[in-house]
Amino acid sequence: MCKEYVTDDFTTLVENNAVKYMIIIINFVIRTVVSLIMAYCGCDTESIKLQFVTNVVFVCQFFNTGVLPMLCTANLTG
Repeated sequence: MCKEYVTDDFTTLVENNAVKYMIIIINFVIRTVVSLIMAYCGCDTESIKLQFVTNVVFVCQFFNTGVLPMLCTANLTG
């Protein structure tokens, strides 16, 4: 194998793993921040609070895991 191919393959592997772990970390931070914000928010009942937290975390994680990888791998030339 040529040196350029091995270098490109390794670079791609590192970049893909970096994006994967960054998404996991961002999802964890989003979930933690939303939970902390809702702890200080005055909701009438616990079920309303949990419903709001679940909806916000779902939307944030959907965007983070569904849209961002698609944009990272998109061919935006031309």
